[in-house]
Amino acid sequence: MLKKIVFIVSIVLTIQVSAQKQPNVIVVLADDIGVGDISYYRQMNSNNVVLKTPAIDNLAKSGMIFTDAHSPAALCAPSRYAVMTGNNCYRSYAPWGVWGAYEASPIKPNQLTLGKLMKNAGYQTAFLGKWGFGMDFLKKVVTRKYTGLLEKE
Repeated sequence: MLKKIVFIVSIVLTIQVSAQKQPNVIVVLADDIGVGDISYYRQMNSNNVVLKTPAIDNLAKSGMIFTDAHSPAALCAPSRYAVMTGNNCYRSYAPWGVWGAYEASPIKPNQLTLGKLMKNAGYQTAFLGKWGFGMDFLKKVVTRKYTGLLEKE
């Protein structure tokens, strides 16, 4: 009986220790930013820091940085699509990358995304910031006071 208890306790401790070894992951994807716009990167090549970015610099110092990363596309929406899905942006219905606010999202509900992958790996996930993949919103209904009629814009 003592061997079973020791075995179960060792399994539980192993699971807890391995769960604690997962690194924190923050993906920062910014539009129209160059390597010289983050002071951490700027300091790697020059002492001419134009704008200090201490919070981003602290993340870079304590984490992993990319020194040879490339955007999947020249526009923001297809780049986000490629990073979030792992697909080439030409796999979307609008490969040129401009999705309107009232268009369907190119990401299908059953499609694997970076967020779903991380969640499946046991991470808590969140998304903050610009989406811009189309929203499937219903068009706004506007009431015209002078006629009392409802019109769709």
